[in-house]
Amino acid sequence: MSAEMNTMDVVLFGLCDADYIQAAYSSIEDVAAIITPCARRFERVWLSIRLARMVDLPLKGLFCRLDIKSAHIELPENPIFIFFESKYAYSADYVNYLKSKYPAGKYVFVMVNPVSIRDRFSFWSDRLEEFDLVVSCVPEDAKRYGWAYYPSCYSKSIDDKDAVIKCDITYTGYTGVDRDSEVERLYNYFTERGLKCDFTIIGKNPRCSAASGIKYKKRYLPYREVVKKTIRSKAVLELTQKSLDYATLRTMEALKYGKKLITCNSAVVDMEHYRKSNIALVNDIPGIDLNEFLNSPFEEIPQDAFSPSGLVRFIKMQLR
Repeated sequence: MSAEMNTMDVVLFGLCDADYIQAAYSSIEDVAAIITPCARRFERVWLSIRLARMVDLPLKGLFCRLDIKSAHIELPENPIFIFFESKYAYSADYVNYLKSKYPAGKYVFVMVNPVSIRDRFSFWSDRLEEFDLVVSCVPEDAKRYGWAYYPSCYSKSIDDKDAVIKCDITYTGYTGVDRDSEVERLYNYFTERGLKCDFTIIGKNPRCSAASGIKYKKRYLPYREVVKKTIRSKAVLELTQKSLDYATLRTMEALKYGKKLITCNSAVVDMEHYRKSNIALVNDIPGIDLNEFLNSPFEEIPQDAFSPSGLVRFIKMQLR
């Protein structure tokens, strides 16, 4: 018996390439079909970006056909194909198969990270011309390269209804020469004032630790574990690696789960869902009563804040 076919006019590729993107955009499945690889291990290797930069393997279009077929979706003549930063978007053959099959379709690339991180523009520049629309979550990038701008999206991926608070402030971030010293300084500042902190620095050898009490992990921490730390805390500390002018994943994560946010990103004060009682800037900490800030009620934000379905509506409007 064949599987039931669902009619969809929007199809997404690349959500499965990174666990944090998959979690952040999980609710988008209500308005779009999400493509997952039909042959996970083999396809992951065959479409690998690292391998593609060394050798152009054939038959990538075949994987596209199989992925669409295994999704059990029925497409109109003019579907919208949305590609997140991923191996699917990097493979010209994969995209070209869709173009040959659906010449009336529209092709959209969504940049989910700032261009400044690992020089993403030079990495993707030779692929972007293949798309009808490029969308960025960073206002500065959108303005500089002539892309469409839409704020970052976020979905709650873990039920936090019965969460038990275990600490006052949590922090998880990758190691960095300047950032590590700031993490350790703030850890000491908070703990000296009687606050319980759960801080983790990723990618650093535990033997290099300078502040006792901070956890140091050499390898990647699954995003689900990061979220668990968030829902068990009163507040999230965010220390960005570069100067940013948009709401980051950590900002949205804190606010969607109803947590206070302590951040060095001063751009949050211009954010639509900024509430002074919910967010404190690192530079303002000396003048803040931390106990009052952490224990005062969280000022609720709209339920649909950062909704991924809004991105789909925006893309449809841009393509009219």
